[in-house]
Amino acid sequence: MEEIKYFSPDIEDFHVSYEYEVLSIGRIFDDFGNLLPNRKRDEEIQWRITKMINPSDLLHISISYDRNKIRCAYLTKEQIEIEGWIDITLSYQKEKLVVCEKQIGEYYRLVYNIKSHMLSITDCEDCSHFIGECKSINEFRYICKLLKI
Repeated sequence: MEEIKYFSPDIEDFHVSYEYEVLSIGRIFDDFGNLLPNRKRDEEIQWRITKMINPSDLLHISISYDRNKIRCAYLTKEQIEIEGWIDITLSYQKEKLVVCEKQIGEYYRLVYNIKSHMLSITDCEDCSHFIGECKSINEFRYICKLLKI
């Protein structure tokens, strides 16, 4: 059975800097909302990665929101590493767990279950800073921002 890699976000999840994919017919605007010249446009229907840049983008999404045409990728080990966490998973792979460390003044460890999307962040004294669901890079970045990690 193939693992599900995407979910349809709720309209309430969207905020400035939210990353998602939209199914669109042809690309006529660049990532900053500027009209592309004809030679750079395409007519192909495909999933395109995009990000909310302005608060006004939320109005556009709320007007045209269609769960079947908007999706968000589940959080991956690669995305966690890009955010500066060092993978120390080793023997946890069978259980679909990702274990990473990060040091910013203080040492932190995270354990992320890829199947259940549960995230735990603790410090060097095993004091929990966060335990809960974290489905995408958007939530992960927000949690880390709140924890100042």
